[in-house]
Amino acid sequence: MALDYQTSTVKTENIGQTVDQLMTHAYNARRPFERRWYDNQFFDDGMHFRYWSRTAGKIVDVSNDTNIYSPMRAIPKASKQIRGVANLLTTNDPTPVVYPERINEVAFENPEEAKQAKELNNRTAKLIGHWISEEFKNQEISEQLALMLIFAAKHGISFMQIWPDAVKEKIRTQVYDAFDIYLEGTCQSIYDSPYLIKGIPKTIAEIKANELYDKTQLAKITPDNRLASSEIKAAYMRARSGVTDNPDAVATITLKEAFIKEYLGTNNKERVRSMNPDLLKYRKDGDCVIRHAFVAGDIWLYDEYLDIYEYPFVDFRFEPGPIYQVPLIERFIPANKSLDVVISRVERYINTMVTGFWMKKQGEQFKPTNIAGGVVYEYLSTPPIQGQISPVPGFVFNFTEILNTYIEEQGVTMSSLAKIPKGVRSNAAIESLKESEYASLAIPQRRFKQTVKHIAEKFLQIAEDYFIKPQQVQFLEKGEPQYFDVIGKKALEARKQLGVPLEGYAVPLSSECHVDIEVESGLGFTKQGKREAMLKLVSEIFLPLAEKGFIPPQAVQTIVEKVSETYQFGATAELMGAFESDQPQFTEKQQENLEKTVMTAVAQVFKDLQGSEILPDEQKRIEEGKLATAEAIRDTGLVDGKPQDPLMQQEMQHKQEKHELEMQKLRQQLGIIEEKADTDISIKRAEARQDIEIKDEESEAKIEVQRKEANANAAAKRAQPKNNQ
Repeated sequence: MALDYQTSTVKTENIGQTVDQLMTHAYNARRPFERRWYDNQFFDDGMHFRYWSRTAGKIVDVSNDTNIYSPMRAIPKASKQIRGVANLLTTNDPTPVVYPERINEVAFENPEEAKQAKELNNRTAKLIGHWISEEFKNQEISEQLALMLIFAAKHGISFMQIWPDAVKEKIRTQVYDAFDIYLEGTCQSIYDSPYLIKGIPKTIAEIKANELYDKTQLAKITPDNRLASSEIKAAYMRARSGVTDNPDAVATITLKEAFIKEYLGTNNKERVRSMNPDLLKYRKDGDCVIRHAFVAGDIWLYDEYLDIYEYPFVDFRFEPGPIYQVPLIERFIPANKSLDVVISRVERYINTMVTGFWMKKQGEQFKPTNIAGGVVYEYLSTPPIQGQISPVPGFVFNFTEILNTYIEEQGVTMSSLAKIPKGVRSNAAIESLKESEYASLAIPQRRFKQTVKHIAEKFLQIAEDYFIKPQQVQFLEKGEPQYFDVIGKKALEARKQLGVPLEGYAVPLSSECHVDIEVESGLGFTKQGKREAMLKLVSEIFLPLAEKGFIPPQAVQTIVEKVSETYQFGATAELMGAFESDQPQFTEKQQENLEKTVMTAVAQVFKDLQGSEILPDEQKRIEEGKLATAEAIRDTGLVDGKPQDPLMQQEMQHKQEKHELEMQKLRQQLGIIEEKADTDISIKRAEARQDIEIKDEESEAKIEVQRKEANANAAAKRAQPKNNQ
C-alpha cells in the first residue's frame, strides 16, 4: 500500500504518528543502501576483513585469526584516495563573489548620480562578499565541507543543516551523515522529496528544557536509549566502540525534526492562519508551505509552519542522479581487497622463507633455538639440510603496481597524496599532472561549488529575516583592519516604516543578492606554478603596458604587492608600507618615475632568472619533459612489453646522474641569484630616491635664490618713494 505523503488533513495531535510512519517508510526503503554504508564505514576504519555472514546471521571478522606468521594486512589505499579527492577539492578555499545590483542609468537625470549609485552598489556587493567570507570563518565552513566530502565518499551523500538562532541573531550549522537524514531516495534532489526528517538521539533533560515544546506532551515521552535513529548505524557504533544500549545510562530518546511539504488549501488554511498568519500575505491557494514538527518517538512536541520555500539543508553528492547512489569509496574497495590479499601473502611468504625450511630424517630429533645474533639448531644423529630459499617472483610486484594503477584511475594520483610519482621531476610535469586531476574531477568540483553557493545563499536568507540589530564585521585588507556594519534587509525596512533611523550606515543583507563561488586557483595548481604564471603576466603584459604608460602609477604598486605575495618575499605589508612611510614626499611625476624604476628592476630580475632552473625557458621545459618521460618508462621496467635494454638503462642512469649534478649546481647558484636580485632592487631604489632628493635640493635652492632676489627687489621698491621725497 502506497504511503500518503500529504499531511494537510493531519491534525496537530496526530502529526507525531504521521512523522513516525514517514520515517519508518524511508528507513525500510533504504536498508540495502545502509548495509553498504555500514561496510564502507568499517573499511574506512581499517577493518578490511569484516563482513556480514548471511549463513551465520552475524558479523564475521576473519582478521581475528591473524598472527605474526599468518598476517592479514589492511592497506589503507581507499581511505587515502577519498581523502586525496577531498584535499584536491578543498585545496583552494571557496571564495564568495557577490554581484552588485544592476543600475538603470536611464532612470538618472544626472550622469554623476548614476555613477555614484553604481559605485555604491559595487562597494555594497564587495562588503557583502566580505561578510560571507568572515561568516564562513566563524562557522568553520572549510572544516565542515571537508567532513561533508568524506561522508559523501562513504555514503554517497552528506548534509548540512543551516538554521537561525533568533535570540542571539546568529547562524548555526551542523553536518550530518546519510544515516541521520530520512527522505525519498528516488528523487533527483533533496528539495524534490515530499518530506525530510532528521533523527538523532537527545537526552530527556535537554528536550524537557526546551520552552517551545508542549509541556503536556513532554510528560508522555519515555527514553529508548538508542545510539542512533538507524538500527544499522547503532550496530556500527556498538561494534566500533564496544558499547551497548544501556537503560541505566543517561536517558535519551530519538528526537525527530520533520519538514513536510503541504499545499495551501481548505484543509490547512485555518491551521496556517492560527500558527503563522503572515504566510497568507505572500501565499495563495495551491502554493507550497513547509510544515515543521518536532516528534519524540511518536509523540508530537511542537507543530508550526515556516516562512521558507525549501528545506534548510544543503547536500553534497559527487555525481548527479538519484539521491542514493554508489559511494566513491566502493570504486576502490575491490582493488584494495586484492591488494590486501597480495601484500598479506607476500609477507607470509617472506616470514616463511626468511626462517627457511629444513629437511631431516623421520624420527630424528631437531630443535631450533633463538639466541642473540642468530639461530642454534640442535640435532641428534644426521645433520639437517636447509632447503633452497626462492625469491618472491617479480610478477607479484608488477601485479601490485597494476592494482595501484586501477585504484588511482578511479581517484587521484600520488601527486595529490603528497608523493611525487616516479619519473616526474620537473615542475611543468607536476603542473600538467595536477591539471589532469582537476579535469578528471570536473563534475565533483562543479557540484562542490554549487554546494558552497547554496550555503552562502541560505546565510543571506537567514540574515535578511533574523538580523534585527546592526552587527559589526571586520576583515583585513592589505594588512589593515577594516570595519563595517550589516543588518537584515527586512529589519532595515521595518525601521524606516517605524521612523527609527540607524546610527551610521549598515550594509543591508538580502537573499536577492546574486552569489557565485570561485574555487579554482586562477594562476596555478602548485606554488611554483603560480610563481611562473605571475612571471608570465609581469613580463608579457604588465611590464610592456607600464613602459608605454598605459598603467597608472597606483597600479604599479598593486602589481609589486601581488608579485611579492606570490613569490613570498617576506612581510608584504611591511614592503608596501615603505611606499607610504614618512619618507620625503614626492610629486605625482616623481612617484611615477620611482615606481617605474622599481618595476623595471623587478622585471629585470625575472629576466635574469629566465632560463634557469628557477624559471626555466620553453626549451628547458621540453628537455625536462623528455627526460621525465624516459625516466618514467625506465621506472616501469617495461618497453613494448619487454625488459628494458641494459645499455639503455646505463644510458638513462648516466643522464640521471648528469641531471642531478646540474640540479645541484643550479641550487647552489640560487642563493647567489636571489642575493643579487635583492641587491639590484635595493640599489636601484636607493639610486632613484637619491636622484629625486638631489633634484628636490636643487629645486629648493633655486627657489630660495629666487625668493631672496624677490625680497631684495621688493625692499628696493619700498625704499624708492622715501628717496623721492
